[in-house]
Amino acid sequence: MARLRKKKNKTTYRKIKFIVCMILIAFICMMSLWIEKCIADSIPKENSVIPEEKKDTTQKMKKEEDLKEYKKIDEEKNLQTNHTIEINKEKKDDIKEQITINHEKQGNKKYNYKEIFYQDVFIGDSITNGLSFYHLLDDKKVIANLGDTISKALMKIDKVLIINPQNIFILFGVNDFKYYKTEEEFIKYYEQLIHELKNKLPNTNIYVQSILPVSSKYEQKNTYVTNEKIENMNILLMNMSEVNDVTYIHIATVIENSNEDLHEGDGIHFRYAFYPVWLNFLMDYTKEDYKNENI
Repeated sequence: MARLRKKKNKTTYRKIKFIVCMILIAFICMMSLWIEKCIADSIPKENSVIPEEKKDTTQKMKKEEDLKEYKKIDEEKNLQTNHTIEINKEKKDDIKEQITINHEKQGNKKYNYKEIFYQDVFIGDSITNGLSFYHLLDDKKVIANLGDTISKALMKIDKVLIINPQNIFILFGVNDFKYYKTEEEFIKYYEQLIHELKNKLPNTNIYVQSILPVSSKYEQKNTYVTNEKIENMNILLMNMSEVNDVTYIHIATVIENSNEDLHEGDGIHFRYAFYPVWLNFLMDYTKEDYKNENI
């Protein structure tokens, strides 16, 4: 009996020892897993942080590329502006001297345009801007910039109201061919500009000037603006002016009757020689003291 009891106790001890060992092993495994998890949590996860950094870097690079592109576009616009309208002082002096000689040969008078048009405002695009660029008119009397359209002119009416002019001369067209989808849309905004001016300046005379023709070389390179389209648009402008009780002036006659090419090299803008002839033409039709002097 004693031997049997001893054997039984030994078996029970082995079982207890085995269970304790298993518990220890399980505890050690759990501790190992917990330690690994803590270490893993303390290290930044590649999938959560790096992509965000990559995303930020990509966005930053895109912004830098966009800024470079915008800067490039601005530089191209500035180059275009300088090419089409800016003439150095020496060249301008030569041109002015030539114009003076031509006037003397033809018996034409020299006028102080700033004084003659001091009560007037000119609204338009880069062609009109040439009036102030060549110092023929005061800057504040010329509300025009490169690329301006009828829609942009509607946002500058306050500048006209400040001056409260006696006469307003409007000249738009070539830029609007690219800006508006149809001729009707162009006329619609043109009429809106006229209505705004007439309502706010009821005592001011409004003159709608015809769109000026482009050179034949320009027509060959740019089919969206042709002299045929310009002529058709001028007919619409003439009809619109009659309906809205404003005066239409066909200043294209200045180009059509000229014995020399008054266009700049780009075929849209005009050389200095054009501007005195243009102003003389307007004087003949709008200034009582100077009517028929240059016809």
